[in-house]
Amino acid sequence: MAAANTTFTTVMRTVADALKLDGDGKVQESYMKYLECVLRISTKLLQDARLGGNLNIIIGKDTVKMVRLGQQCMERVSAVVTQIDAQSSSLDSLQIKPSYKPSGTKSEPCTPSDQFQSSKFNTFPDSVLIPKEQSPIELAYKQNQQLMMAYKARLARLDPKRRTATDYSLTVQRKMAENLAVAKVQEEAVSLF
Repeated sequence: MAAANTTFTTVMRTVADALKLDGDGKVQESYMKYLECVLRISTKLLQDARLGGNLNIIIGKDTVKMVRLGQQCMERVSAVVTQIDAQSSSLDSLQIKPSYKPSGTKSEPCTPSDQFQSSKFNTFPDSVLIPKEQSPIELAYKQNQQLMMAYKARLARLDPKRRTATDYSLTVQRKMAENLAVAKVQEEAVSLF
């Protein structure tokens, strides 16, 4: 069990390093650190699964924590990739010379694709995706507010005859509880450093 705690602590330190790099705007370095975290987590989970044999996979409390942490790291990898892609797209659009209409007026400037406009992540290069002054609990609270708004909007769009509010309600409640649990684990992990 001491080895599992050591692995979890090591991964948490690596995550903290990745978050710091991410917060400092070092996108490439944070991308590599997040991938390193995912690799360590998946390696540890694979080792644990092999110890249990083919039919008896052992799921401990650290296993659940590691899976959630790996999921969050992959979400950050996705956000960083989106950010890098947006930066490279904006650089490409800056290198393209504006075209002129026959009347001599400039054409409309290039606008980002709908994919980036609808992205839930801010894709401006100087922005920090997770503000430093917010704790994980505050972030979870904001996520839960967004979930509730989406839930209410979805419920309003449903046909009144087919509305199964309890199904959606339970899903939203589960997701909100998960957000808070993950935030508490993150806050505990950050307090260790």
